[in-house]
Amino acid sequence: MKMADEGDGEWNRFKNKMKEKRTANTRDRKKKEKSGCSVPGDTITVQRLSPEVSGKLQKYSRIGAREFVAYEHDQYTIKR
Repeated sequence: MKMADEGDGEWNRFKNKMKEKRTANTRDRKKKEKSGCSVPGDTITVQRLSPEVSGKLQKYSRIGAREFVAYEHDQYTIKR
């Protein structure tokens, strides 16, 4: 019977360790939600795309890195 008690102790330690992992991830996620995005509010993100679609899902592939461009106006409209 003593062996079962020792196993329970290991199981409890394992459960507590997994619980700490979950709560740490939740805590980090809540911090990000609270702070919003990490990019300043006066910028817009620009990503160049290839001129032709490719692949099974017919998506435009990205070219180069994203750029954060300063934008000083309150509103913007992108026409189709």
